[in-house]
Amino acid sequence: MKIAARLYTVCLIAAALAACGDDDSPAADGGGRDGGGKPMSQKDAGEEDAGVPETPAPPVCSVDNFCWERPTPQGETLRAVWSATPNDVWGVGDGGVVLHYDGKNFRAEHVDAHTDLLAIHGSAANDVWAVGKGGLVLHYDGSAWSKNDLSSVIDASGAGRGVLYGVFAAAPNAVWAVGHTGVNALIIHYDGEKWSSQPLMAATPQVLRAIWGFSADKLWAVGDAGVIRVYDGTQWIADKSPTGGALNAIHGLAAHDVWAVGAGGTAVHWNGTTWTNANMGLLGALFSLQVDIAAPPPLMDAGAPMPAPMPMMDAGMLPPMAPEGPWSVWAFGEKGHVFRYNGTVWAPLASGTEAPFYAATRLREASLIAVGEHGQVSRFQADSRQSLSGGSRRNHLGVWGDGKTMWVVGDEIERRDANGWQTMTSPTERALYGVWGDKNGVWAVGTAGTVVRYENGMLQTREVSAAGDAWLHAVWGAANTVWIVGDAGLTLVAAAGSFIKVATPVRSNLSDVWGIADDAFWAVGDGGSVLRWDGMAWLRVPTGPMGGVVTNLRAVWGSGRDDVWVVGTEGTILHWNGERFSAMSQAGGFSLNDVWGRSASEIYAVGSGGTALRYDGSQWNALQTGTLSSLQSVFGDDQGRVFAVGLDGVVLVLAN
Repeated sequence: MKIAARLYTVCLIAAALAACGDDDSPAADGGGRDGGGKPMSQKDAGEEDAGVPETPAPPVCSVDNFCWERPTPQGETLRAVWSATPNDVWGVGDGGVVLHYDGKNFRAEHVDAHTDLLAIHGSAANDVWAVGKGGLVLHYDGSAWSKNDLSSVIDASGAGRGVLYGVFAAAPNAVWAVGHTGVNALIIHYDGEKWSSQPLMAATPQVLRAIWGFSADKLWAVGDAGVIRVYDGTQWIADKSPTGGALNAIHGLAAHDVWAVGAGGTAVHWNGTTWTNANMGLLGALFSLQVDIAAPPPLMDAGAPMPAPMPMMDAGMLPPMAPEGPWSVWAFGEKGHVFRYNGTVWAPLASGTEAPFYAATRLREASLIAVGEHGQVSRFQADSRQSLSGGSRRNHLGVWGDGKTMWVVGDEIERRDANGWQTMTSPTERALYGVWGDKNGVWAVGTAGTVVRYENGMLQTREVSAAGDAWLHAVWGAANTVWIVGDAGLTLVAAAGSFIKVATPVRSNLSDVWGIADDAFWAVGDGGSVLRWDGMAWLRVPTGPMGGVVTNLRAVWGSGRDDVWVVGTEGTILHWNGERFSAMSQAGGFSLNDVWGRSASEIYAVGSGGTALRYDGSQWNALQTGTLSSLQSVFGDDQGRVFAVGLDGVVLVLAN
């Protein structure tokens, strides 16, 4: 196992909040887009219970058959969700993921889209629209998805900054999408034949984040700086906003009952006459909103005061005396916040997670599905919550197996055997970067000189004084020898029940070690360092020209003494033929973090951005993995399966 950058954080909570910072990220203290849901003017006919996912459920797989084992059903962040019925639910998100839920199981739709999708909505089960970055628009006609490129329509900056954040479909010939051109806010309209830009009657430099409508001639769009625009069937005009905070989502029940939520717990309400502040103690950034059909809030005079605010509470805790429903408005946001409004007060509902929810959609009365960070999916029914997703989202940094059991280490230790996955009780809180074992047991190494041993059914830390506080990155053994490598050229070899330090000719950090015999080991590391152990000493091996780029080498593996492969940053792949190294690739853009093979003609390399490559004996070919998370380690078992693990809890299996 090799890492592209040292991880000092030992524990990553179940799904860390996505990094923000550019115009495509949530606004202010977070942003998002309304997952949609059909206009609430009438209840769906013939709705059935959405059910519970079957066990075992069919895996969600990429087009190249990398299938998700952890998290389930998949681990890519879902940004939006929309339901035609409780048994026909669509979710979209990062990297162009499109997920369908039939009430029991999830499946991935393989669309030719590798751009983040940020919103989805439909007028019917056979008329569904999804939009996202770069002007990407997808349409589902009931049988297949098709792609439209609207970059020329939406991108006025010429710098590829145009983004569509929200979409609303009133009918197949009445669809709107909102976003930003890179210069100004944007609203575009589809009339059944073509898309065109619609003029805004007031200058709107802010980003528009969401759109919702009661009908084709009554729509609202909201966005940054509290901007609100309303469509009266003819033109888009400015509405007076009661807030200057970003509004990330909008939804309603009727033309006189519309809600919008956003940054800093902002909530505003339209009563048919005016917009008023209605946050009343809401916490954090809110990304999604659903107005249910049960007990809509009463109409209020424009000047009437709002009810007294609820006291500030932890969103993970229910109040001691939760006000009685029926609940009519649901708001979802950062840190797993879920709030409900019953016409008088807002109250939090325990969500079971600290990861943000980015979108929600109504299944039936008082029943919703919410989606969010790293693939989390939860169903809320009245006061109960059911998770439709599972598995840890903590970083996985190394994988190794003996044919019967696969071990995964990182910010936790997990083991897979005939009974499935099990999270082990780790004897350390420190991150573990490398793992290897034999018939006698398993070794794992990591942060600050940490060495863990699994033997006789027990996991224990081992004191290795020769390691000091150095970061240990990898461990490997062959024949009668076990080596550990780490920072500043450190190499340790097993001896007399412990490990002793062996000098090397480098001071650079060593990332990996591999070998096949007592006198045939290799170690690689930063600055293009390659070392070979000949049974007596570590010798530095020149790599030859590498395009003038100083490459940090991350991993080494070989099928024999004369067939050794090394990978690293800038897409570097080097091959040793027994006499010298030759550069096979230096693609740039991605770091390759690990390499492993079953034979000289079946080798895999994985890296950043979900990169996976396969060597067939003559050339390397890219594989679609279905994830954007950095893949840190790869290893196979004797059943022909290949496991790739990575950040954010990713465990993928490729079954040949």
